[in-house]
Amino acid sequence: MNDVLNESEAADLLDCEPSTVQEAARRGELPAVKFGRSWRFPRGALLVALDQKAMANMVNAVAKPKAIQMGVAKRMAPVLPVSLQQATK
Repeated sequence: MNDVLNESEAADLLDCEPSTVQEAARRGELPAVKFGRSWRFPRGALLVALDQKAMANMVNAVAKPKAIQMGVAKRMAPVLPVSLQQATK
């Protein structure tokens, strides 16, 4: 098993497109080294980064409060101003 992966091998490991892996590497979201026009990804560091992102997603999902479901408000009849109420009587 190779310890250094190219774009297509990293994409296979992460189950995505090679262009997605290249963009993530360019943004610094994945550990990578650029050699000429191609990227190289250390397998161990890539798996650690994936694990850290998964843990961060779990923490964020737990920290976000669930939406509170409110009951449907009943519509009330409009209330006329006092001056109009007296005029209609």
